[in-house]
Amino acid sequence: MESVRFDQVFAFDEDSLEVETTRLINQVFDHLHTEWLAYEKLARSLVGMAHLIDEPDPDKGLTEALLFD
Repeated sequence: MESVRFDQVFAFDEDSLEVETTRLINQVFDHLHTEWLAYEKLARSLVGMAHLIDEPDPDKGLTEALLFD
């Protein structure tokens, strides 16, 4: 399954699917999109914190613990 390309796995004709099947597929993609946005937000906040690691930090130990533990 891992070697199968994404576009081959999800290549289907929406017009031939039942309404419930289409609804479930859309629900899965909506969930994946929501989770991706949460991941992206977390990644951006960590990158934002990481660039501050060399700045004068009142609690450098806390910053390092948040980033690396």
